[in-house]
Amino acid sequence: MSMVIGFTTGQFAVISGDTRATYTGNGEVKHDDAFHKIFRVNNNILVGFTGNGDGIRVLKDYSFLKRPDDEYADKYASRIFDELGGNRIDKPFNMMIIGRTVNKTGWATIFNTDDYQPQVNKEFINQAMVFPFPPADGRVDANYLVAEYTPSLVNILHTSVSVEQAITRVAKFQEEKIKSMSNIVQSVNSFPETYSLRFE
Repeated sequence: MSMVIGFTTGQFAVISGDTRATYTGNGEVKHDDAFHKIFRVNNNILVGFTGNGDGIRVLKDYSFLKRPDDEYADKYASRIFDELGGNRIDKPFNMMIIGRTVNKTGWATIFNTDDYQPQVNKEFINQAMVFPFPPADGRVDANYLVAEYTPSLVNILHTSVSVEQAITRVAKFQEEKIKSMSNIVQSVNSFPETYSLRFE
């Protein structure tokens, strides 16, 4: 399993993920630095995945990883559920969608396609929010990571002199956390990638 971290505010969103793919079951490394788990879908939407990599291929096949700029994060999530939801998403993976609504509000949802009927969890962001997918080896809990990461990220927001600086510092923070996890968990590597959006 992989590690993906998303962070969003009312002004921007940043997503980071490692790039290692492993074979299901035995954990043997399949690809070590070229398996993309995060995507910039358009100027409003960032997505990240953990779990079965076939799910990414399914969404590519349905053109969900490249969308026109007039589509926004909340509507995008609803379309995925409408068109691919329920039994039609048959690959077990987790998906994080962060970005903005048509009203330029920061927004995020996380779901697991193992759920028989996954629900869209809408979060309208006034402050900063962290959404991590930790490696699924039982050693690290997502709520623990939120509690650990939030103070540092909020401090980055309060001490940055511009939105651009905040984005750069958040990206560096997230990538360092993934690199740190790669020293603990074999299924995560130390070659993270990052995408960001600034809400104009």
